[in-house]
Amino acid sequence: MLNRSDARPLCLPCGLVALGMLISCVALTFAQAAPAASSMSPRPNGGWGAAWSPHGDQLVFLSSDDGLPAEAWACDREGKGVRRLTHGGADDLAWLADGQVVSFATTRHGRAERWQVRLDSGQESPQPAFPGVPAEAASISSPDGTSIAYTLADYRLRDLYLVTGAAKAERVTTDFVVGSVAWSPKGDRIAFDAANPISEGLPQVWVYDLPTKQLAHIGSAGSFGPVWSAKGDLLAYALMYPGKGSKVAIARPDEVVSQKTTTKQGTPHRSPKPRANLDARSGELVGDLLYQGDGMAWSPAADLLAVVVRVNAGQQIWLVKANRKVAAKLGKRGLQFRSPVWSPDGKRLALEAVQTGVSAFSEVWVTDIKGKQWRNLTPSRPSYWALSPAAGRLLFLGNTGGTVKAWALPAPVSAGPKPVATTAPAAIPNTDGAAAVAARPGGDEMLVLKPTEAVLLSADGRRLSALPLRRAAGAARWSPQGDHVAVSLRSDVGEETIKLLSVSAEGNLAELASVPGAEPAWRPDGGAVTFARGAALWLMNASGADPSVLTTVSAADGEEAVILGSAWDAKGETIAFAVGRAAPHSWRQELWALPLDDHRTAAAEPAKLYAEEAATEYAFSPARWNGLPAWSDDGRLLFGSDRGGSPQVWSVRPDGSDLHAITPLDAVWPALGSDGLYFVRLDSDTAFWRVATDGSRLAPLDWPR
Repeated sequence: MLNRSDARPLCLPCGLVALGMLISCVALTFAQAAPAASSMSPRPNGGWGAAWSPHGDQLVFLSSDDGLPAEAWACDREGKGVRRLTHGGADDLAWLADGQVVSFATTRHGRAERWQVRLDSGQESPQPAFPGVPAEAASISSPDGTSIAYTLADYRLRDLYLVTGAAKAERVTTDFVVGSVAWSPKGDRIAFDAANPISEGLPQVWVYDLPTKQLAHIGSAGSFGPVWSAKGDLLAYALMYPGKGSKVAIARPDEVVSQKTTTKQGTPHRSPKPRANLDARSGELVGDLLYQGDGMAWSPAADLLAVVVRVNAGQQIWLVKANRKVAAKLGKRGLQFRSPVWSPDGKRLALEAVQTGVSAFSEVWVTDIKGKQWRNLTPSRPSYWALSPAAGRLLFLGNTGGTVKAWALPAPVSAGPKPVATTAPAAIPNTDGAAAVAARPGGDEMLVLKPTEAVLLSADGRRLSALPLRRAAGAARWSPQGDHVAVSLRSDVGEETIKLLSVSAEGNLAELASVPGAEPAWRPDGGAVTFARGAALWLMNASGADPSVLTTVSAADGEEAVILGSAWDAKGETIAFAVGRAAPHSWRQELWALPLDDHRTAAAEPAKLYAEEAATEYAFSPARWNGLPAWSDDGRLLFGSDRGGSPQVWSVRPDGSDLHAITPLDAVWPALGSDGLYFVRLDSDTAFWRVATDGSRLAPLDWPR
């Protein structure tokens, strides 16, 4: 169902690509050039999902800021020459054989599919679709590209299928939930783990032999995450030990595949014993495998298996020989590892790591196989989002060392070319784990939403009052007078609710009403609130009474429409609202204006001011729509668009004329203040920027370092 949550790409183990989240896929026939380069030096914020180039001289990886889709980046093996490759979302990176092109999964114009980018030109273009593979499938190609294995979801099940050449798809499993899928190096076998939800069984590792069409059961119950050695003669996988974690097992598929094994309603007939079980009792590999299905990797020569293990309270990378002997133990104090990846020459390992208590995000580290030289290729920086301009300061959420808090930055003392704050941002007490922060109009207080409560704090962080929350909090919108606040909540199953609160002069919170809906927007006099409920725009009093439908957006057959947000003009005479549409072959967004009589009833049919086909997966990201649409002081409408391939804030007159961008590319988390529009700019060393609502006076907001 189309909703307002961040539609980040679905990450599937072992290179499976999500090719259908909301809509089906069709092939595109155009290429997308990279947007104009920023004047700033691009800098990723941490990284994960690293992949070595075929020659081992470069790495590609994914990086993202909070609330935004990931993008693909590249650097050399020393971490130099960092450059951004994609501008529209990326996942599941893979090098093509020539080492000049990187393949990736993405969602463009509403289509989840496979694209590629050239490193020399930066040109992004769709890869040709493989015939016979359903658009909604998640697929992985054989090493030679002649066959495709894909999984297809059907209610609670996800079975495995195989397409070779122009042949009809062959169903490999029946009534399974297939997880990790891995092709053998020669492309003659497929290893996968699968569980039978009908009997609520544990996952088990299987191998399908293409020449004989035999399906062999390799691992015992609780096995998962198969990884082939470079020669294809060994298969490593994880094995669950209830109450103890997961161990590592190594099997020789040749010893098992010769025995034909069949399934009946997804239930295996036999469970062959793995060749080696590397557990604590062997005395040769002590510790539990970490990060299920993605904590081990064979070296190119297949003589070493890199395994992430838990040692006391920390972690190490153990290099294990095929005979179970430990060749080396690698570790670095303060690092938590996962996803080891070998360089083509087998002399280095790239790892995803988090610096405990230091880094806000995962980072890509590289080490030699002796563990003597460690290098952080993608240092993470503090991440800031959810801006809330207030009188005398700027409030925002920040992740500076793995903990989210609310922060405050004093208002800049200069309105010149480069505004400068008097002091650096300061963390606000009692805000650990905050999901949202909103400054109270006309006062120094702020409302902070946490996972279990809404808290009203003083300017210095003292708790004034609180109310419990039973659902995850999304955002808080104050009435212009600061005596009411509307809080957006979302349940685990996606049900959206607005909780209306009153706030006394003494700072006491009281609940007035709770109504189904989302995206509240206050009338300028504070007497009413508009909100979205599916394709309908509703209006209710400040107390939550007398809810009624203002207008409903129609949808074509096979299309789903949802209202993304609304905004009142300064006189309370016109409401602007944004609409998102999901159809089988597109995502679209629109901007409408609805005139009102007596500030409460529609005076005419709404007029469409703007429409576009959503270009990338940024389309419905909260990082882009935060606080938008909004009316500027000069009566123009501000809204978010990714029509340039990356988020920007655009401006248009109420009659739909004079459309233009007022921010550069990569402008996210916009928030309108009394002195202009504040936003976070990606690819910039400066966290915050400010621009006048007419697009002039664009400048970074700096502070003493």
